[in-house]
Amino acid sequence: MAKTVQERALELSKIGYIIELLRDKTTDGDYIYLARNPELEGCMAQGLTEKEALANLEEVRVEHIEHLLENNLPIPFPNRATATSTLTVLTQQVVGVTLPGFEDYLTNIQPNDREILYSITPNS
Repeated sequence: MAKTVQERALELSKIGYIIELLRDKTTDGDYIYLARNPELEGCMAQGLTEKEALANLEEVRVEHIEHLLENNLPIPFPNRATATSTLTVLTQQVVGVTLPGFEDYLTNIQPNDREILYSITPNS
């Protein structure tokens, strides 16, 4: 039996993308966490805790890949040779992404207050 798009997306989401976790400060001075897969452009999630941001990222990664599959777009695979740069990505403006509860936050990003906590490169 053929796999559904969601089943294929779930399978592809587990192939070992790099995970970065950043701590950022809101305009109110509170801390928030941003988890992202730099190899999947625009695939990121936020949370009030590290654990929440990472859990949200797992869900978003599946939805992100599902969207790519549904629209016959290429699925980027981990590329260990080029996936090490964070400097330009961390200051890049994010356009067209809505994160419930953080709509105003994205327009007031303070890149100088952002710090990377860690980056995990899974063993292939």
